[in-house]
Amino acid sequence: MRLAEWLAQNLIEPSVMYSVTEFYNDLPDQSQNTWDTAHGDLKWLEARELFSEADLENAADWLRRNGLVGGATVDQALGPVRLYLSNEGVRCAEDFASDTNAYMADQRRPAGMQRSPESDSPEIGQ
Repeated sequence: MRLAEWLAQNLIEPSVMYSVTEFYNDLPDQSQNTWDTAHGDLKWLEARELFSEADLENAADWLRRNGLVGGATVDQALGPVRLYLSNEGVRCAEDFASDTNAYMADQRRPAGMQRSPESDSPEIGQ
């Protein structure tokens, strides 16, 4: 198993810093538990492109079409090439921890039944 696979299986909370000592201590072949191995793994992770250019372009287009971002566009790109959060994008980030699925589900609720910023329960309003 590579370090990247171990991280994907063991990282529960992305905002928390994790030690990879457990991964290296559990290597079946402890002769691989060297500085060079660890450094090589980290350099490999650093060099990886987690998202392709097409992935990023499609995501920017989806965010723009759903009113979460705005920004400068060019004819050659689907979405904004330089983007910023719209007011609704800020609301998604602040009220839904950037969970676009939860935000979009909330948008489909009838008027007056959207989640209030202070509570997870719907706000019945006028």
